[in-house]
Amino acid sequence: MQRLHHTGVAQLIVLRRCVGAQLANSVHAAHRRSRKGTPLLAPACCRGDTRGAFRERSEERSPHKTWGIQVSRGQSTTRAGVIAGEVAGASDATMYVLGLTGSIGMGKSTVSGMFTQKGIPVMDSDAVVHRLYAPGGAAVRPVREAFPDAVIDGGINRTALSKYVVGNEAAMKQLEEIVHPLVEEERINFLRGSKRDGRRLVVLDMPLLFETKAECKVDAVAVVSAGAEAQRQRVLDRPGMTEEKFNHILSRQVPDEEKRSRADYVIDTSTSLEQTEAEVDSLINKLADLSCRVAGSLDS
Repeated sequence: MQRLHHTGVAQLIVLRRCVGAQLANSVHAAHRRSRKGTPLLAPACCRGDTRGAFRERSEERSPHKTWGIQVSRGQSTTRAGVIAGEVAGASDATMYVLGLTGSIGMGKSTVSGMFTQKGIPVMDSDAVVHRLYAPGGAAVRPVREAFPDAVIDGGINRTALSKYVVGNEAAMKQLEEIVHPLVEEERINFLRGSKRDGRRLVVLDMPLLFETKAECKVDAVAVVSAGAEAQRQRVLDRPGMTEEKFNHILSRQVPDEEKRSRADYVIDTSTSLEQTEAEVDSLINKLADLSCRVAGSLDS
């Protein structure tokens, strides 16, 4: 893996303000000037892609995982500043975007709600899909064309839809090709609004963040985890859930252990709600401090 060294936020901002070939020149110059520092690593999802991102691994760590800031190649902000290019076009955008994910039954919705309660804007991808599937939703017409019997009373019926796609990879891929672009459009609208409101930190709640390679669209990833036994018990306690359904869902998700290893932060929900909330508070404070340091560097 290619490694580049970076001495701190000041040089980071130089990279953030560059685009295309200019970015490559700045990276090269920063590398020559820096004898010491922390390595910048290209995330797995972006290696070999000139639109990818470099990750600076800070020496400061969270209780679980190393944490850092992302710089997008060909864009003008943090790694999720791919977003700033999409929503604002500003060269000094500092909105920090946290990707929140976790496997079924791990408590991601609870953690997402904690961010919301603390005033952090959250885009809930599941809620977006529910709106898209509801009568009048943008997904209804194209889904009806692809899977006629899946639309009942003007909306997409998930049970009827599952009869088309469960166990049918081609049909699942067809459904994803319909839904994913619509969710992406909602993501851009959410980020545009948050940027316009002057938000410094926002959260993208994405159950399939790793599965859809969306880690390149955020500045850091927080994985919610609780352990396999707690997960299993929580899921099987849900109405209508069976071992077969649970195992099918798991088969379509990146394993929890891998998610934890790829995360910048891990939020443990196997403890009390108070302890989990304390972890969320700590993470918000860290990211707020990081965003302020980046903003200060831009203003200097």
